[in-house]
Amino acid sequence: MNEARPEFPAASIDVVVLTLKDGKLHAALTKRPADPFKGKRCLVGGIVRMAEDRDLDETVARVLKERTGLEDIYAEQLYTFGDAS
Repeated sequence: MNEARPEFPAASIDVVVLTLKDGKLHAALTKRPADPFKGKRCLVGGIVRMAEDRDLDETVARVLKERTGLEDIYAEQLYTFGDAS
């Protein structure tokens, strides 16, 4: 069976960026660029683009660069949450 592919992304990502500073653990937050909750602090995240649907590492790298300016950092997927039903 050949199902039609949606014309919109079906997934989003949130990235938890952790670092140690002065012996204390810190997490990177950004401000939401749009409603709902525009301007409120949140995890770094974004929508998976259609061209990235098979490579979440590509999405993570793009979103981190666009939202924070961070590049070439070590990233590891620890867990995926989802329910396709």
